[in-house]
Amino acid sequence: MGRHGSLKLAAAAIAAAGLFCAKAEVSIVSPAEGETVCLLNDGNKAFLSMDAAARRAIFKDKAWRHEAANKWRSTPKPVTLRWTGAKGGKVRVTVTKKGDAKPWLDEDVAGDSVEVWNLEIARDYEWTVCDGGACARGAFKTLDFAPRVMKVKGVPNFRDLGGWKTIDGGRVRQGLVYRSQGLNNNASYYLNSKETMALYKEGRLEELYGKDGKAIKERIDREGGKDDFDPNAPWMRKSLPRSDPKPPKPRLDAATKAYLLDKLGIKSDIDLRGPTEVWGMTESPLGPRATWFWYQNHAYSGMHNPKGKEGFTKVFKVFLDERNYPIDFHCIGGADRTGCDAWILNGLLGVAEDDLMKDWELTCFEYESQSFGHEERIEQFLRGMDKCPGATMKEKCENYVKALGFTDADIAKFRSIMLEAQ
Repeated sequence: MGRHGSLKLAAAAIAAAGLFCAKAEVSIVSPAEGETVCLLNDGNKAFLSMDAAARRAIFKDKAWRHEAANKWRSTPKPVTLRWTGAKGGKVRVTVTKKGDAKPWLDEDVAGDSVEVWNLEIARDYEWTVCDGGACARGAFKTLDFAPRVMKVKGVPNFRDLGGWKTIDGGRVRQGLVYRSQGLNNNASYYLNSKETMALYKEGRLEELYGKDGKAIKERIDREGGKDDFDPNAPWMRKSLPRSDPKPPKPRLDAATKAYLLDKLGIKSDIDLRGPTEVWGMTESPLGPRATWFWYQNHAYSGMHNPKGKEGFTKVFKVFLDERNYPIDFHCIGGADRTGCDAWILNGLLGVAEDDLMKDWELTCFEYESQSFGHEERIEQFLRGMDKCPGATMKEKCENYVKALGFTDADIAKFRSIMLEAQ
């Protein structure tokens, strides 16, 4: 081989050995091996850890509600993965739920950390960070603390219906049903508060809107007039129709659409809004890949009148067809109509009544309004549920849907889809 050939081989061997050592230096910093991480933010977790009496007491506290809505909201915490020893450039990070073939995250990352969002609760995860051919491996758990709150750009109050334990010792499956705010804004069908106040100050409400305009004018007069009246009063938001209504403005950019369709796999968009809220819509904001089920629903006491029962009947039929999953259902805020439907769905699955209440209450972190309260809202719904036969909320929900014409077989099918095997 000769002297020069031997030197080249030696140099190559030394370089290869050095490269190998450099790759081997990458190592896991956090989470620690087997560590359990919480996915809820501290405010949400503290609230949901309280007993029912304590939660209800602070639910009425306006100052607390203000802080909750502005500081915490109902947003999750990411799992921050950290490593050390990478030799520059990008490393490959992969995160996989134990038992899954497809990773939740699999991408090239620059630096020495990455935030991973929207993992399932109560799961074991494995992860690797690879610098060239050398990899470091770690494992962690996510805390068993429902609900699975999620971060979706443009759509607040987004969370998994699943994750909750049942009174029978089971658990509602995650990744099948989501509840959220609207996937787009409401149509501009009514004048907004600012526009209504402008007409009031111009003295044109009665001229343009007749008796309806006169009634609004008189109410503003009674409640403070043009100087100190609150233009954000809720009753002003749906008062006077526009002569030129406009379809809803989008909330989803291309990346978020792809996330919902491809990452979460959503096939069905159940829209619970009324006709003036969806004016001009012909399909889901997700586009033709998702089936748009537009079924106007009602909330609270409205769930127990004929129109409310008709709306929920249509909704529940969607949940009985496995081809429709995964599903996202929503109204505009994900609070009232969405909250009542979520109550009955999870109630049918055997989620404890206090957990159903927690799921409804959590929305207060998105809404500072005092109208989202117990006496004004949820107890109207519960008074109606109390009239359904049954010793438990699970039994009352069963009898609610049976009164709509569904059978024991229908309920069993829904549970077979939505409950994890024990």
